[in-house]
Amino acid sequence: MNVQLKNSNEALKSDGYGLLLFKDFDRSLVPEPVNQILEELLKKEAFSLNSGKVKVIYSGTTPYIVVGLGDKIEDLDLNDIRLATDKLMKAANEEKVANLSVRIQRSHIERAYAFRAFAEIAQSNTYQFDSFKSKKTQQTLVSVTIVEEEINDALIEVISEGILLGEGVNVAKKLVDEPSNVINPETLAKYAKQFGKEFGFEVDVFKEEKIEKLGMHAYMAVARGSSNEPHFIVMRYVGDKSSKDILGFVGKGLTYDTGGYSIKTATGMETMKTDMGGAAAVIGAMVSIAKAKLPVNVTAVVAACENSISGDSYKPGDILKTMGGKTIYIGNTDAEGRLTLVDAITYIVREEKVSCVVDMATLTGAALAALGTVAAVTVTNDDNFHRSYEEASRLAGENIWRMPTFKEYDEQIKHHEADLTNMGGQPGSITAALVLREFVEGKPWVHVDIAGVAHYKKPQGYYAKGASGYGVKSLYELAKHRI
Repeated sequence: MNVQLKNSNEALKSDGYGLLLFKDFDRSLVPEPVNQILEELLKKEAFSLNSGKVKVIYSGTTPYIVVGLGDKIEDLDLNDIRLATDKLMKAANEEKVANLSVRIQRSHIERAYAFRAFAEIAQSNTYQFDSFKSKKTQQTLVSVTIVEEEINDALIEVISEGILLGEGVNVAKKLVDEPSNVINPETLAKYAKQFGKEFGFEVDVFKEEKIEKLGMHAYMAVARGSSNEPHFIVMRYVGDKSSKDILGFVGKGLTYDTGGYSIKTATGMETMKTDMGGAAAVIGAMVSIAKAKLPVNVTAVVAACENSISGDSYKPGDILKTMGGKTIYIGNTDAEGRLTLVDAITYIVREEKVSCVVDMATLTGAALAALGTVAAVTVTNDDNFHRSYEEASRLAGENIWRMPTFKEYDEQIKHHEADLTNMGGQPGSITAALVLREFVEGKPWVHVDIAGVAHYKKPQGYYAKGASGYGVKSLYELAKHRI
């Protein structure tokens, strides 16, 4: 998507116009014939400028797409702009507009943030998962011009940043949406290598022999039930060679999860191609970070595998060794994500020498039960690091809610036959995270459980049905604000 800035004195060759307005809108933004129609609609209450409301008004044959930003300017946040942009892009394509000019009413939000959010959603809206459909979705919109009187280099730069964020989100969405007969541990690793070569980050991939040699026995136990060999993916972006500070990302990479011997129901298994949403997020974030050439160092790892059923599968009652040295009793083979993550966390801390760790995972149904499809669960061992992540998620428009770590929960993850159990009981989103905490070796750590927000069964807000790409923008913001 081509998104650009121009002032009103420049020639605008557009076949459609977008107006993002509040209830008390600036009349000078709206051409008089359109303004008369809009005023009449508002007076008759045939249309409102509530957040996300859309009305197409014609001036001759030219469509003016009016999208509401809400009743009060002071209530506006960046997600209102994202929602309005999403509605505008969809309406423009429905109207067969190719070149769209847009005016966004001013508010208390800095223009830079508003324009970046606009560009981000304009770009992510170009994504369509129709690879397997005979009839492809046709989008007519190719160019968007934001009309702005005070243009400077900083505004132009944030437009570019918004586009590369949208591109990173689309990378993650595609990886999650692809079925498991396309995305398996090997093909996920190939995608990571392709992106690294294209955008400028180093990628190493370890196979079984190296994984075993490193002592990742918990990860291998999950992986060995599948005929698809595990691939441990290491991505390194070096943006500041003078610094030893390294931000660490760990993404859960279960490219399919049957539940193992603790097998899922048919309904519960159908969408389990999405169980690598954390891996997709960290790969998408690495793409955006590298494209932006941020002056930071970031290392990301993904323990990619499948949790399948065979004579080699691990079983309830097994006790597994980990790379970190602790043992884990298996109460349920469908609590496999934490087993792959503990070895991945140990690896990134010990071998890659990261300064801090964020792990992102579709880890528990309990996260969905707790917060629904509106926010991700977070758990941390470091207040300051969590505050940094919280600010990153706010700017990204990706909601989170921090869970408590009362010391009583620590007893629940202990087991009388092993150091830990993978089934700590309720509250499941917390006890699962506490197992991971046992392996961070004192590094500042934030766990993000995206089980409720990585994939949507129906459209929600500016998210379409399917993969959301959740997490890419928060990880990018965290890296950017570490500069």
